[in-house]
Amino acid sequence: MQNYIEEVAPWFDAHTGKRYYSRIEIPSMLSCPSWRAAALAISAKNIELREKRTLTAGPDSLPLHLYQLAVRLAIESMSGRFERVGTLAGCVPLSVYEMMTVTYDDWLRHVQGCASIYTHNRWNGSTGGLISGCFWDYARIDIWAAFCAQSQTMLSPDTWFDDPEAMLRLSKVEEDTHSQIAIWLTARVVNLISNTAPPATDAQFNDLYGAMLSWESMGSIATRPIVVRDANVETDHAFLSILFSTHSSTIDIPCGIAPWSFCWKLRQVFARRKLLHALAAAGIIETNSHTACLANSLQPAFIAGRHMRTKSQKFGVLELLAMIEWKAG
Repeated sequence: MQNYIEEVAPWFDAHTGKRYYSRIEIPSMLSCPSWRAAALAISAKNIELREKRTLTAGPDSLPLHLYQLAVRLAIESMSGRFERVGTLAGCVPLSVYEMMTVTYDDWLRHVQGCASIYTHNRWNGSTGGLISGCFWDYARIDIWAAFCAQSQTMLSPDTWFDDPEAMLRLSKVEEDTHSQIAIWLTARVVNLISNTAPPATDAQFNDLYGAMLSWESMGSIATRPIVVRDANVETDHAFLSILFSTHSSTIDIPCGIAPWSFCWKLRQVFARRKLLHALAAAGIIETNSHTACLANSLQPAFIAGRHMRTKSQKFGVLELLAMIEWKAG
């Protein structure tokens, strides 16, 4: 459990300063068997991958045993509200466990399970508390499963906020809300360019483009970097150094850059701006190299790498991906 709190829980709290998974809800969630087994399963898998060793001798796998136990307990514990919340909180780590071990096809059962709980209870990112904390973790998994499959998200982004349009009219929002809107915009773009969606119209593109411009300008001072240094070509350092003071801001900008990168598939314009966004994402990931940032930056780093031009930039992204594997497992 110590490894979970120190190394793994920050992955799930990266979008919020409230730290539901690593601090606030830990005492109550320990009494939920399915959550406890899920937390121990992903922690054990993290240790094995990060340290490149097995925790048990012989053919039996401790992480797999804990994972299977968590799945069984989750199925059995869906009666009262607390049990539903606890099961939901456990399904998110189970989804990430499968992201660490198998292809996106196998994530889908847990993504579908989370989506069913949210739909049945009419919960979303506006509900508040641990439910919302789980939602934004679920949302990122849903997005990247859809991205890999070139399909649409399980839950329509129209349902992610109680009033999505009102979110775009906000100003000087704090970093948590800013990162959640970035995640929501990423989902909208992934759905728009999926193979299962009809071709995007000019009206759809312009609406989304306007929403992304609103997002760029709505953040408070807390969403801005505290240090920015140029790339150093002489030392073959390809990316800017961009340091943030909060975890949510470190996933905020790379996530917000993903919609811009995807939109260039719809309109091949502003190539210079596309490159600048990709370089900024790589610089943020490299500078803020704590596990909360790294574990949530695998897909943004991959997307950024697609837009790099020079040899040093491309090798720089490969080094970022290697660092993510080494530090986060």
